[in-house]
Parts: sequence; structure tokens; C-alpha cells
Amino acid sequence: MVSIHQLFVVFIGISVTVVTRGSSPPQRCHQVLEFYRQQNFNETLDVEVVNGKVCREPSCCTGKMERNLRLKVEEDLKAGVLRGGEQVGGELKAKHDNLDKFFIELIDQSKSQLDILFYETYGSLYIDNSEIFSFFFKELEEYYRGGPLMVEEISENFFTSLMLKVFQLLNKSYLLDDEYMACIGENVGRIRPFTDIPDRLSMQLQQAFVASRAFVRGLETGSDVIKKLSKISLSDECSSSLMRMKYCGRCGGTMAPECDGFCLNVVRGCLCSLQQVGGVWKKYIDTMDSLLEKLSGSFNIEIVLGSIDVQISEAIMTFQEHKVAITKTVFGICGKPKSNPNATLPTLTMSYPQPHGAEESYPVHYPSLYPGYQGPSSFEDLAGYGADPDNWIGDSPLSRKSRSTKKNRKRRGRKRSRDISMDQRGMLRPSSRYVEDK
Repeated sequence: MVSIHQLFVVFIGISVTVVTRGSSPPQRCHQVLEFYRQQNFNETLDVEVVNGKVCREPSCCTGKMERNLRLKVEEDLKAGVLRGGEQVGGELKAKHDNLDKFFIELIDQSKSQLDILFYETYGSLYIDNSEIFSFFFKELEEYYRGGPLMVEEISENFFTSLMLKVFQLLNKSYLLDDEYMACIGENVGRIRPFTDIPDRLSMQLQQAFVASRAFVRGLETGSDVIKKLSKISLSDECSSSLMRMKYCGRCGGTMAPECDGFCLNVVRGCLCSLQQVGGVWKKYIDTMDSLLEKLSGSFNIEIVLGSIDVQISEAIMTFQEHKVAITKTVFGICGKPKSNPNATLPTLTMSYPQPHGAEESYPVHYPSLYPGYQGPSSFEDLAGYGADPDNWIGDSPLSRKSRSTKKNRKRRGRKRSRDISMDQRGMLRPSSRYVEDK
């Protein structure tokens, strides 16, 4: 039984034959000459019917003309794929640059926020000991940029240094040498001067920074991969098929354009290597979408960094409130040090800062996914680029009509997960919804 596709091919063949027979060879070849010169080829064309190597039927194109047209159609496809790849890669790179700058600014803002709060509370006492906090934020930034220390280790080092400094300031009446302080540092886990605050903040920082760093690196990797994939090479078989599809009709005197379905099938054959990465690309998109959802919710780095000053303040106040018990524990572990008769006791008291809700005080305002991009703000838009070669062709004349046809196809019941929207408080909120195309 003959398929619809076979009937379509036969119909096209009959149409070509009819058009070809409608003109005499010299007249057809004059039309071919005019078309050939429009492609910026200036060589002399004899007005006669010849047989080229690619276009087997009676043709007005010589072997040299076929080679020129073949090179042209190769260049058209390569240029279209390159434009498509540069567009997607450029969108990912722009997103990477925006978020990278944004996250670094968040770290700087968090440090400035802590500087203001602690200077207003402790004055010169904080200035004299601010290197502990500066080093903490420096290590967080180094981790984000790919440093070797893990967030958990950075947090542990900071709270150990903070415990030693606060203990010194609260116990100026004792002589605390390096050996004694080393004993305290080795036993911070047993002393637990800040209760569970270090563990809580460490977990929050680890979740937020790991997700943020992975997300930004993923954007950069995706951009690099797309740009490399867009630099394609074409096989001889592909080039011949492109030439046959695009220009053999012209060489035979048929001025009718190639059909969309045939064009797209040939291009798909030429870009089969890109189709093979479709599954991997989809996994990449799903992973990036999942990270984006976490960054918009429980792993929100803006909320975590915005609360560091309050959580560290709470840790110091907890230490002060339990000073007697903590000192007793330290003396029990490391021994009671000698008294310091020349000590002056500093004031290390602060009031609790006004509590604030994370959502109210730190609204999420991530930069838009693609600056200047008017489409949906989700990575789902890019999911098809790995699987559908038509998306790689850019503005190539090979696929303008195919893309127009594709846009008009009806797609019903398609689920678009994790669309990003803003709620009334300015918070990013992921949601799932079904879209029925009318």
C-alpha cells in the first residue's frame, strides 16, 4: 500500500516533470543562467543541456557550477547552525555574567550590612577585631569562585575563631596564652558556646552556595557546549543531498522552491549528530530548572546572606548569656588560667536586633534569565535545541518556511513545569501549569 509520503514524492516528481517539459532547453537554461548569476557567480554559462554529477536528469548546470552551488548550500547551513548556536549560547552566557555579578554583590552587601550593625553596637571594639569577619566573607567568595575549602569548613573555622575572640574579650581578667587558646580551639565541639547556631547557619550557607555555584557554572558550561556543537562539519553525502534538494530543480529549469518536508528531512539527516545529544541536553535543562527552583525557594542565597549579621549577633549574645557555664566548662577541660591583675573589662553587651521575616526584608530579585529576551523565563524554552535540528538553523534560507509551518502546528496538553513568576511581595515563585494551545 502506497503511503502518503510516497504519493507526495510522486506528486512533486510529476510537477517537476510538467514544469520542465513546459519550456524548451535553451529557454530553461537562460533562466538557470539568470538564477546562477543572482548567486554572485560570474562565470560564462553555455545555453545548452548538460549532465552534471549530482543532478543526473537533463540539467543546465556544469560540474563546476554544481561544485559552486554545493559549496554555497554548505555555507548556508553551517552559517544558520552557527547563528542558532550563538543565539542560545549568548543567552546562557549573558545569564551567567548577570548572576555571577549579582552573587558577588550579595556577598559584599552582606558584609557591609554586618559591618554597620556591629560597628553601631560595638564601635571600636568591632573595628579592632573585624579581620575575623572580613576573612570569613573572603573565604565565602573564594569558595563561590571555585576555592578548595568547603562551606562547612569555612563556617567551622569562623565560629572557632569567633569563640576564641569572644572568650578572650569576656575573660580579660585571666592570662590566656597561645597554648591555652589552642586547647579551647580543639574542644569547641565539646564546649558548644553558640549552641546550634553554627550548625544551622553552616547548613544554610552550604545549601545556598553549593546550588548557586553549580547553577552559575552550569550556565557557563551550557554556553560553551552549545557554541562548540554549532561548529559543524558536513559529510559528502550530506552535501550532495543538500545540493540535490536545493538546486537540482533549478538546474533543470524548475523555479519552484523546494518543499518544506523534504528540506527538513535532509537537514535532519545532516544534523543527526546534534540529535544524538538531545537526551543529554534535556537532562541538562532539567537539572538547571531544578537548581533554579531551589534557588527561588529553600536554597535562596539572598535570604541566607541577608540574615548572616543577625545570626552571628544571636550567637554572640548566646555566648554572653551562658558566659558563666561556658567558662566553667572551659576551665574543666583546659584548667583554670592565672589571673591578670592589669586587665580592664570591656563592655560586650548588645540588644537583640529587631526581628524581621526573611520574605519581607529580603525579596528575591534575580536578574531576568535572558536580558532583553521576551519569551518565557524558564530553561524549558531551550530544551528543544538539542533534539530538533530546525532550532539550530537560525535565519538560514533552508528552513524559514519550515519554522513558519512548525510554529503553526497545534500542541495540546503540553505541560510547562516550573514557570517563574513574581508574587505580591516581589518573591520569585515557581509553579506548574498546563497550557492548552487554542
